[in-house]
Amino acid sequence: MSKFYDMVPVDDEHWAIEITDTDSDYFGIQAIMGKVSAEVIDEDQAKLSYVFDVVNNPHDIDINTVGLYNILGEALEDILYDAFDSGEYRLGDKVES
Repeated sequence: MSKFYDMVPVDDEHWAIEITDTDSDYFGIQAIMGKVSAEVIDEDQAKLSYVFDVVNNPHDIDINTVGLYNILGEALEDILYDAFDSGEYRLGDKVES
């Protein structure tokens, strides 16, 4: 899958996911992810739950949609895979490396 998002700085402490796919209904939206949790379904599968805050909506798109939740979830999944592959991630307050 080609990358459909970028990570962009919002301020000195926060980064947002920005949807960069010009064919997406959500192009240009920037969202900061909040609490993320995972429910293990079996040893190879988990269900992600997360909250997000839209910080930029340049095209005044409806943000209360399953579609936006899903596309941000796909980006989050990609980010998590990258973090686990690199070994650089944090669970709770504990830094793994």
